[in-house]
Amino acid sequence: MAYVVVFERFAWFDRCVRNGRYPNAAALADRFEISRKTAQRNIDFMRDRLAAPLEYDPSRRGYRYS
Repeated sequence: MAYVVVFERFAWFDRCVRNGRYPNAAALADRFEISRKTAQRNIDFMRDRLAAPLEYDPSRRGYRYS
């Protein structure tokens, strides 16, 4: 069951990035009621282990695909 919840986070974050919404750890944390550290770990996992081409855009304060 826990894996389904994590997958939902990944899917939501991916949809936001693809729709040009520039999500960040705070938005992920707020949406799923998790800590910001957990949200950042999820984002790092997507980038580092799932090879998602995520990059942070400081001017938009969120992530995009490179």
